Amino acid sequence: MTTPNARRGPSRRALVLGVVLVAVFALLATCVVVAQRGDYSGNRLGSTPGTDAPSRASMNASTSSSPVDSGPPATPWQHVDWRKAMKRNQIISLTVPPEPKVATARKDPLRVGVALLGAQDSTNPGAWKPGVNPLRGYMSPKLSSAYTPPKTTEEGEDPGDQGPERLPKGAKASYEFYCHVASHKKAVVVAVCAYHVRVAAAGKVTREEDSADQKLTVRRAKDGWRVDRIDVTTSQRD
Repeated sequence: MTTPNARRGPSRRALVLGVVLVAVFALLATCVVVAQRGDYSGNRLGSTPGTDAPSRASMNASTSSSPVDSGPPATPWQHVDWRKAMKRNQIISLTVPPEPKVATARKDPLRVGVALLGAQDSTNPGAWKPGVNPLRGYMSPKLSSAYTPPKTTEEGEDPGDQGPERLPKGAKASYEFYCHVASHKKAVVVAVCAYHVRVAAAGKVTREEDSADQKLTVRRAKDGWRVDRIDVTTSQRD
């Protein structure tokens, strides 16, 4: 004879199994809905990264001094790090005046190079006094001596045409330097730099042009980095 409890056993197991199956199907349906509503736009933080965005500029075989603005804003010259510049070409912004501080510039070889080129370009012709080099703080003693105007000139010597002022009173010169660290050693960094300069006064642009490519050899001294040599490259562009 079969007892009532024995007859009810299979029914209870079937009921429990049915409840479990219903719960599993409900969970699977929920997962499908969540997946369909997920964000695949790639615009959110944590999404799968795509290909790297192009850098702001890339140095080609001709080392063009007119970089294509295809990336983030230029780096202010105070924040330049030549070690990062070794990994990618770097655009450096500089505005004159004020004159870049010597103490700040000498902390980094690119900073002192950019500061020197900007200050040198914005110096008005004939403004230096004989025997005085106002940019000596950025230069090694050897380079400073080469740039210092002599104290005396021969009688009757024609100084030549000084040309227009590079930076008229009240004007500002905005530079975008295109720099590439070509090589480096422990105490020597060689960088190739060129720049685009735009001079404006009272809302009017008085000068806008590109520079030649210039190779800077910068050496570490006791008081920081100093430019030891400036060479203008002779590469031809199309």
